[in-house]
This record gives sequence, C-alpha cells and structure tokens, in this order.
Amino acid sequence: MMTKRLRRAALYLGLVLVGLVGILCISHTAVSQQSRSSYSIVRLNSDGNEGDRHTFRIVRTGNIAAAGRVWFSTSNDSAISGTDFIRYESVRNFAPKQKEDVVYVDSLRDDNNEGTERFIVSISKVNNVDLITTASTFGQIFNVNPPKTKPLPTNFSRVSQGFGVLNPTFGGYHTGYDIDTANSNPTVYSIADGTVKWNSSGSPRYKNNFDKYFNAFVIIQHGNFYAYYGHITSNLRENATVKKGSPIGSIRDAYNQSNRLNRQNNHLHISISPNRDWVRERWGYQLTPNGLNQFVNPSTYTGY
Repeated sequence: MMTKRLRRAALYLGLVLVGLVGILCISHTAVSQQSRSSYSIVRLNSDGNEGDRHTFRIVRTGNIAAAGRVWFSTSNDSAISGTDFIRYESVRNFAPKQKEDVVYVDSLRDDNNEGTERFIVSISKVNNVDLITTASTFGQIFNVNPPKTKPLPTNFSRVSQGFGVLNPTFGGYHTGYDIDTANSNPTVYSIADGTVKWNSSGSPRYKNNFDKYFNAFVIIQHGNFYAYYGHITSNLRENATVKKGSPIGSIRDAYNQSNRLNRQNNHLHISISPNRDWVRERWGYQLTPNGLNQFVNPSTYTGY
C-alpha cells in the first residue's frame, strides 16, 4: 500500500515538474521575443527616393491589453547619418490596447550620385509588448510622389542651406531650405494647390513673435501637409485658396537691420511638415536632430 502511494506521489510530482518546465520554456520564449531587436534595411537612391521621408509601422500582436514601450533607432550601413539620413532615436510608448505606432526617418538629398545606399532601422529594449513584427515585415516604406514645383524661378535661385544642417551661428539643426536669389523682391510661387492658414503680413498678433528673424511669413495647407514660406510679404487673406504655381507673395529683406547677420542675399526659407503647429511655432532651427522628426525634407516637394 505504501509503495502504491509513493508511486502515485512520484507520478504527481513528475507531472508538476513537467508542467513547470513547460511554463518556464514558454516564459523564456516570451522574454526572448520582448528583448530582441528587429532590423530593416532601407535602400536609398535605388528608386530615386533620396530626400524622401520613410514611414515605419511598429505593430504589436497577441495580447495588447497592457501598456508597452519600445526603443526605435537608426544606424549607419553604407549610408552615413548627417550626410545621407537624419539619425533618429526615440522611445515609443504604447497605450493599453494600442496596436501600432508610426515613426519617420528622413533621407537627405545631396549633389552626389552614390548609387544604392542603406541604413539600418532597429527596435530594441521592448517592455510589456508581446511581439514586435519580425524583420521581414517590420519596415514598410511609403515613398510619396508629391508635386515638385519650385517656389522660385530656377535660373535665379539656389539652395544656400539644406535641410538638417547644423548651423553653429544659430546653434541648431535647420528645419527647411534657404533658397537664395539674386533678384530684388522676387515673386514666390505656391508649390501646390492649397489653402492659406496663416499670413503674418498685416496680422498684429504675430508681429512680435516672428518678425525678429523672418520679418513675415505665410503658411499654406497643401492637402495633408503644411508649407511655411518665410521672409515673404503677401496680400493673401487667410482661408483663401491658391493654385499650384500661382504667385503668393514676394521675398523681402531676410533680416531687419539689427539682425542682418551679414546675410549677402535675400532668401526664401521653406519648411514642410504634416503638423501646422510645428511649422508655425518651431520654425528655423531645432536644438537636436530629433526635433526634425516633425519636418520633411523640402526637396521632395520643391524639386531642388
């Protein structure tokens, strides 16, 4: 009788141990999924996408009831940060039941034809996220084909300061393009159809905030993005509609006399963003590269 009881107890103990081993294996698998990094190689230039904004979706699967957090970053491959793309690092927090989030990486346009270049996108340090999509499905690039209309006549203009450039004078990263012109008071043209959302010319509520460096500016909503045209005066009324290629104003002296900073030529500053408030309030320069994430390289939209 005692032998049967001992055998039965040993059998129960064995089943319990097997169950524990199974649970430990499952838990180890879950932890491995949560702590791994996924990589996506982004190809530049191969399809003429130099200067584009690349959109990546981070997708959670499985149990998404709890809040989660991931670390998203980019690193060099054959493409070099600061020259070919804007290096980006960010923590992405997922709210409970939030399935996915979107991050953006901008590639830079230069005058060199380097052929195909690549940079690496990775996700790591995952907390309370059941599963991040694997490397084969994680990176999804959407190359938009927006209108490319130059806001200034080609033979009278050139880009004097590009997007994302660190300017030591202002101590920040440039949020758009400076387009110099040899003409005096040249006409500026709309890069696409749109609606005027802000015009500081004749708007007293903006005079003190923006005249220090930009003198005057116009913000136009072109569909799903906003364009900031800085250093221009305009007679357009807010909420007025404009057509692609139509005149919207003219460049005035880039700085007033007390803030000229030895500027040689009048120029247009143009910034592009999907967020109106970022264009309106965070124009010019950002203190860190991450501040550029709300802006788009203007070359994609202007053809420069």
